[in-house]
Amino acid sequence: MLISDVSVRRPVFAAVISLLLIIIGLMSVRSMAIREYPAIERPIVSVSTNYRGAASDIVERRVTQIIEDQLAGISGITKMSSTSYDERSSINLEFSVDIDIDDAANDVRDRVSSVVGMLPDEADPPRVSKQDSGSETTMWINVSSTTRSIMEVSDFADRYIVDSLSTVDGVARIRGSGRRRPAMRIWVDPKRLAARNLTVADIEDALRRENVQIPSGRLESSAREFTLRTDTGFRSADDFRRLVLREGNDNFLIRLGEVHHRLGALEQARPIYERALAIQEKTLAPDSADLAWVLNALGHVEFLAGDLDGAEARYERALSIQRRALGGDHSKVAWTLRNLAEIHAGRGQVARARAIYEEVLEIQERTLGTEHPDMYSTLW
Repeated sequence: MLISDVSVRRPVFAAVISLLLIIIGLMSVRSMAIREYPAIERPIVSVSTNYRGAASDIVERRVTQIIEDQLAGISGITKMSSTSYDERSSINLEFSVDIDIDDAANDVRDRVSSVVGMLPDEADPPRVSKQDSGSETTMWINVSSTTRSIMEVSDFADRYIVDSLSTVDGVARIRGSGRRRPAMRIWVDPKRLAARNLTVADIEDALRRENVQIPSGRLESSAREFTLRTDTGFRSADDFRRLVLREGNDNFLIRLGEVHHRLGALEQARPIYERALAIQEKTLAPDSADLAWVLNALGHVEFLAGDLDGAEARYERALSIQRRALGGDHSKVAWTLRNLAEIHAGRGQVARARAIYEEVLEIQERTLGTEHPDMYSTLW
């Protein structure tokens, strides 16, 4: 044969040809597509709903099941999974590979919009997104300032940083934690409420009804036109105190200032706790558990105000007192440790926060048992 004869007579030539074939084969293997395992990304649409103050079983019954029943009839769904947490519901819909993700998301939005009226009034509108709502965060960005308050930093992040990051290619969702917004806190006196035959629900209804800004129409003349607006938004503590709850039997207006025990913001709460701490430091023993309770409360106020260093110092002192007064295995010690873990998590120190949470779990297992609700809260 010709090939065999040439190979026998010219062995060097045959060896070179063989090496060339081997090199070409190795280069082809590296660029060869693996047909047995194609890269398939199934269309996944997520629906998440926040229901503040509700336990997981209530979220399951009043939010998750209602949305699931409405979404069940969408064509192309291959898998539906849901999880109900405290204050949050998450539903993931997986569609067939031949379904366009944009069309699937539009179908889900249409179904969700028809079920909003069946959800509780306190629940936020459901959010539909084209990714798994249970996916883990891939990057944390800490925003801080030495000259701005936590509310000003939160406002800056919402206005500029969030919008800029949301336009980056590949970013599916931006979650924010630790943000603070102005809020008014109302401490209600139950005895004053009962004396006026009122409930907390009456105060809530009055706030929803009166603390709004609504259009009031317009005035027209032959030469001018005026747009009217009813400015009923509350801006100060005195505005809240003058809020009318209802009319009494003697036609006397019952206002919020008559039934509240204390009304104010964080700036007003801090000096009250500091005064209580000063009194207890003079009257109680240095290792008193009551002293640790006030330190925890003051640390919580400073945490909400954005003073993480001040809050950490309060929590550390409270923890030291509790360990001397109560011992290491006590539920109150675990609670203070959880506060410290939130401080480290807010700074982005994930490893330190995880170590503290694991210590909290060990204490709670020894003191409360594995079935206690606080265990689930720590795990969550």
